[in-house]
Amino acid sequence: MSGSSKLVGLGGSVPLKGSFSAVADLSAGKYTGDLNLKATSGQFRIFGFLPVSANIGFDQVGQPTGTVSNKAVTFNGKLTIKLTKVALFGIPIYQGDSCKTKKPSDIQLKSVGNFDVLKGGKLKGKYSLSETVKCGPLSPIIGAFVASDGNTVDIDLAAKK
Repeated sequence: MSGSSKLVGLGGSVPLKGSFSAVADLSAGKYTGDLNLKATSGQFRIFGFLPVSANIGFDQVGQPTGTVSNKAVTFNGKLTIKLTKVALFGIPIYQGDSCKTKKPSDIQLKSVGNFDVLKGGKLKGKYSLSETVKCGPLSPIIGAFVASDGNTVDIDLAAKK
């Protein structure tokens, strides 16, 4: 699995890589799975000109579920987003493991075009991010830039070989 997510509040995108494994009941057209996204990082511009970088991690909340048919799938899952390092002008302003979104994000994706359950395909969707908490002395400022609606995800999902 690979793709990207555009973060509206931070004015940039991050690459996404990871894996998804699922157990499907094809006769019922449903599945339950486990999402494992690798940590990533991104370069952003807040206010359109201040350079900020962030290292980002993900924690799955519960198990994702969805529907599956011959040519389409949906994905419904929840993720807590973690910031392990935030830097402004290359100078770290937060580093640690406590900074995370206050609420998990509901990620809802739908296949685009014909999705082949044996080969994979493209998934797209939108999600919101709540403000972050426990990010040190600048937590309210960091949280205000992270909180956003209309963030997008574009994923290419391929069958395991």
